[in-house]
Amino acid sequence: MNAICRILFSAAVCFAFTHIAYSQTVLTSGSTTPGPATVGGGCTGTHAGFPVRICANGSFALGGNLPSGVVEIVGSDVTLDLNGYTIGGTTPQCAIVTGTAGNSCTGVPTGNVPLTITGQNVTVRNGFVEGGSNDGVQVTPAGTLRSNLIFRDLTIGNFRGNCVSAANVLGFTLINVSASQCGSGGLELGESTLENVNASYNNGVGIYIDSGTIKNSQTNFNKSFGIVVGSTGSDAGTVENSSANHNVIGMLVAGTVTNSSASFNSQDGFNTTNALLVSDNAYSNLGDGFNLGPNTCYANIRAYGNGTNVSGGTAIGSSGHCP
Repeated sequence: MNAICRILFSAAVCFAFTHIAYSQTVLTSGSTTPGPATVGGGCTGTHAGFPVRICANGSFALGGNLPSGVVEIVGSDVTLDLNGYTIGGTTPQCAIVTGTAGNSCTGVPTGNVPLTITGQNVTVRNGFVEGGSNDGVQVTPAGTLRSNLIFRDLTIGNFRGNCVSAANVLGFTLINVSASQCGSGGLELGESTLENVNASYNNGVGIYIDSGTIKNSQTNFNKSFGIVVGSTGSDAGTVENSSANHNVIGMLVAGTVTNSSASFNSQDGFNTTNALLVSDNAYSNLGDGFNLGPNTCYANIRAYGNGTNVSGGTAIGSSGHCP
């Protein structure tokens, strides 16, 4: 047993922290009930059992699954590599019926959240956060400071609450992330940049951002909106090369939408305010293909097989200028 392990944990249920050549701290567990688990300075004292609380800056990695585990990242300038392993894994499993919106999870979210983050400049990558009766991830920013978070190559799902709750966070980047099969919404975010994100089969909104950019992403079979950008009506963000299919409403956007599609939604495909749409497609939506509200312009859009193909908005020419 190494020195850090002897200091922080009991011998019976040691949660080992092993330093390797490139100064990355590897977290492994031979037990589902590890002992005192505070890592680094910045926290008050140690405590028995979960959560594993990362207080120091540095690079960390899982060396095994953390079933029933809770990780809190309190420190700033932290990288946590899940190393292909899973945090969580407890009930509920939010069952889906292929081709039917939503999932089986109901009830008020309660209990532990597997991953919470309050620090700044945090990166979490390469693994899974799955299964629980609350949110999967909660991010609470420090006042009005920019969080500057990065999630990359993660699968997050099967939670009674949101897959990720980070509504007031400034500066959140998600790349190659799946947020699906959650009893509330998929991603509830503030100012964010998303690329190659999938949010499907949630009982609420698939992707919600206050402002920012969504690129090359898809939302399918959510029981509410597929994508929401800037619901307050301001010119809030951009959606590019993304799709929203088989939701209630495909996209609710205040901003710019380009080269995107919305199809087979039970109400509208696109619903906009203060928006510019260019080269978008809407087809086979039961409501409007394009329901274009105040201060919305469009160019080179295609709509067919909808309840009403295009409602409202102002067509613009090749100049792309919106009056």
